[in-house]
Amino acid sequence: MLPGFAGGCPQALLAVAIVLTYTATGVLNFAASGQAYVAGLTYATLIESGHSVWFSAVLSVLVLSPLLGVILDFALFSRIRGASQTAQVVVSLVVLLLLEQVPTLIRGDAPVYAPPPLIGSASSSAFHAGSTGVSTEELGGVLITLVMVLLVAFVLRSTRLGLSMRAAVESPRLLELSGVRAAPIRTASWMLSSVLSGLAGVLIAPTLVQVTTVSFWIVFVPSVCAAVLGGFRSLLGACAAGFGLAVLVSIAAGYLPESTFFQSVVGPGIPFVVLAVCVVAHPGMANLLRSSDPLGSVDPPSLVAVVPPPRTPASWGITGLGSAVALAGSLVVLLALEPADVYVLSTGLALGVAFLSITLITGVSGQLSLAQATFAGIGAFACGQFSLHLGWGFFAGALVGSLLAALASAALGVLARRLRGLALVLLTFAFALLCDQVIFQWSWVGGGFSGVQMPIPSVFGNSFQPSSRAFLVLTMVVFALCGITVHRLRVGSVGLFAASLRESETGSRASGVSPTRVRFELLVVAGAIAGLGGSLLGSLQGVVSPASFTIETGLFWVVAVCAVGTVSTTGALLAGVGVAISQQPNTATTALGNVGLWIEVALAVAALSYAWRPEGMVEVIRHGAIKQIDSLQLLRRERSPQ
Repeated sequence: MLPGFAGGCPQALLAVAIVLTYTATGVLNFAASGQAYVAGLTYATLIESGHSVWFSAVLSVLVLSPLLGVILDFALFSRIRGASQTAQVVVSLVVLLLLEQVPTLIRGDAPVYAPPPLIGSASSSAFHAGSTGVSTEELGGVLITLVMVLLVAFVLRSTRLGLSMRAAVESPRLLELSGVRAAPIRTASWMLSSVLSGLAGVLIAPTLVQVTTVSFWIVFVPSVCAAVLGGFRSLLGACAAGFGLAVLVSIAAGYLPESTFFQSVVGPGIPFVVLAVCVVAHPGMANLLRSSDPLGSVDPPSLVAVVPPPRTPASWGITGLGSAVALAGSLVVLLALEPADVYVLSTGLALGVAFLSITLITGVSGQLSLAQATFAGIGAFACGQFSLHLGWGFFAGALVGSLLAALASAALGVLARRLRGLALVLLTFAFALLCDQVIFQWSWVGGGFSGVQMPIPSVFGNSFQPSSRAFLVLTMVVFALCGITVHRLRVGSVGLFAASLRESETGSRASGVSPTRVRFELLVVAGAIAGLGGSLLGSLQGVVSPASFTIETGLFWVVAVCAVGTVSTTGALLAGVGVAISQQPNTATTALGNVGLWIEVALAVAALSYAWRPEGMVEVIRHGAIKQIDSLQLLRRERSPQ
């Protein structure tokens, strides 16, 4: 048996589950790792409670997992089938965060240790392949994986259900015209893919010391890479790629120097590089948005007005009232808040600056980037390293960090010039993972375990301490300047061009608008703003490390902004304050008293509305208030005597 082949079983199963979900429903299911985590956690918890291995496995894989798939399809994804792919990805990210957080909210932070394997034992040897011993656990995992994948392939190719699934992929409308309902077929696809994810989780759990979400992320990434290698179409190709990546990483680790940084970091980073290369070079990635449904254009496209609605006296009044409240609130904050509260608000404003980059990309451009926390990390690490080694102050370091983040964003924009939608999401996902797991781990970038000491801003010898009102004023000024920039881009020609691209890229090209140039400009400006926000956030924290800007952090940032509002600076500000409050140390003795965790769950649940109202809660409330005021004014004019 090839080295690492047995370790590729879970990622092969997850890759098949991802491809099955995408081909049957069109959803890139980032929640697959969360489904695997829930199944693995349930399996381990049941065994700790005294249940047998097989009872725990059957309940986790064949009962809980398909039930979770039915819930996801019935409650969420079947109801957003006509939504944009950006909205579908956001919803899958929300599901991922909920699947990771809700178990902790229910059972607390008590550790769950690795359960025994489903078949065999890690200490008993089945046979030897050369000088390498193969345990009964590894052999059992390989057999279970191969049998399950072959069974799924048989179902899809040789049964009536599989034929209906394949027909639903090609054209749900044609399938229904032939007398078969497409909705139950999609539900069956969700159930089957959930079983595969659950089985992967049960195979992963025994290989861990503790069952944590991080370990499942590590397996999920090469699974996505394997799905890309399979073109999101071939189940057997994705399965083979999953095994192949595991073997490649194992062989590469064998040639790298033992007990060195290269073996512990660079070797495991191979799937991230392969993922990025495949997304850019694979010919199928540019066609992920193109439907093969011959009846896909039967219904006319939905038209949304590009030009913003006219400003009424009510809208001007609400805008003025909001400005007055913001000014009065700023004065109260500067005069009355305690230092601890000042620190929290400063953190919220710094996060708000970084979140403005998400406003530009998602709210203005209509795209989705999962690397904005990464760009913030580039800005923070550059600011800290230049200050540490060259003696630069905060402002010079923040400027250079912002420029480096813009350059990194520009490089990503060049690679993504032909990519849209899901392909762009995957490219930014691969870049964020590469930085998180490899680049930020280098000591000359992220400072290693000790992190990087960040400089404190100072003007004419006066330092802005993190808990001081002076630092709060600084974050207010920076947020105001960045907010004005984002607002001008949104309402100016660039924003109008981006809006026209969202409605009809072909029509925009015909009118002389370059999609590549508009999206590139927005991506670069967003990268610069994220880098500046990262410098502010790092200075507040004092020390930044690779753990400060992880991929999980970036996903939560996207969900938080989508929950509050993606099209306004107010949404970025409120989302930043909410995330800052959720990050405060937990003083509760139980999980149910963890305010920060409840805030994260609440933001995640609120982000589900993005599929129906992508403008966010802030704009929904604002537009509702304007509509009510205008209606009352119209009613008053009608009732007034002539």
